[in-house]
Amino acid sequence: MDFKKILALLVLLFPAIQALPQGTFVRGVEKAEFMLKNTQADFYVSPKGNDNWSGKLAEPNTQGTDGPFATIGRAREAVKELKKQLFHLKKPAVDKRFKGTPHPFGTGRDILVLIREGVYTPDNVLVFNSEDGGERVETDLPTGAFEYHELKDCFVTYAAYPGEKPVISGGTQVVGWQKAEKGKWQAKVDRAQVNDLYANGKRMTLARTPNTGYFLTDGQPGDSTCFRFRNKDIQPWVNLEKGRIRMVIRWGSLYNSIRKVDVKKRMAYLQKPAPDILLVPPKYFIEDVEALMDTTNEWYFDRATRVLSFIPGKEISNPNEASVIIPNLNELVQVQGTREKPVRNLRFYNLTFKNTGQGGDATLSAKYVKNCEILGNHIENVGQVSIRLGVGSYHNLISKNTINDG
Repeated sequence: MDFKKILALLVLLFPAIQALPQGTFVRGVEKAEFMLKNTQADFYVSPKGNDNWSGKLAEPNTQGTDGPFATIGRAREAVKELKKQLFHLKKPAVDKRFKGTPHPFGTGRDILVLIREGVYTPDNVLVFNSEDGGERVETDLPTGAFEYHELKDCFVTYAAYPGEKPVISGGTQVVGWQKAEKGKWQAKVDRAQVNDLYANGKRMTLARTPNTGYFLTDGQPGDSTCFRFRNKDIQPWVNLEKGRIRMVIRWGSLYNSIRKVDVKKRMAYLQKPAPDILLVPPKYFIEDVEALMDTTNEWYFDRATRVLSFIPGKEISNPNEASVIIPNLNELVQVQGTREKPVRNLRFYNLTFKNTGQGGDATLSAKYVKNCEILGNHIENVGQVSIRLGVGSYHNLISKNTINDG
């Protein structure tokens, strides 16, 4: 092949070479916020997928023998295997005076996982460690008189397929609703506890009184174990002692239970002492008592019978035809590095995380992470903190995310 043909071939290939995700220089180049510019990815995840396939196709092939993965967890394993092929140990510097950096790799590139539209409900929290993130590589490009290497950041990115809205949900659809009395619907739920309920993307209210706002106590309590209530605010409802009272004092909340009620004296006796109520008369509401379920969008779960009761609003004529969700997971993503091996260059982009329960650290939590990014995601209907960066987190970017509690 003559020189002109070679030159012409290079001219044709140059745009494609430029488009390849080869990482970003750490110095000398102004850092730009990530934007997904094409649909070419290393792996794809889709509800139509199969974890036994290669994951390299955006759609199943016509023969039904290959296509995208079905789960993000399987894509995570594939990324680790691909990293072994792409990232290679660096070569010694030409000049021995160059000491180099602690980063072991000399070659590598970005890795992209595109997630197709659909709802993904992992059985367990998605955990990412140092092997799952990208790497900082030490190239053989000159940077000075005898510094023969320059640093590049290569990212592993999990992103929504362009134009689509994949959802990672920690919840399960409630099915088998049966109509009961007084506008109630009931369903059997095979679990010991239900802490939250979401219907068509909105948080429903655990049965409570008052239905909105708070009750006030009648004067300053004289004892840390009891208080006087007003009018008929509290009655000896069935299983009141199994419910919960939330007392707000200044800027904090106290949770307790009512042991017994003296209606004549209008006294409520608490299960355990609450010394803070002696400082400021609290305002309060009572919840998780079936007798208090008296208005639309309220629910109650009977732990003895495992029956979930719900009074839907007018917009839901039949819960079997709505999206009624109870959380299975309290957290969805944990990025867990260590002091010696932090997670580096891991990115989540334009994804939706929703439907987590109470008690977790955060819906997305991280510790010992460096140069990671959480960009343009939507987080809604969660039972605790949405995003938490813990110990050892440095130089990370959290930007343009929306957080909504319906």
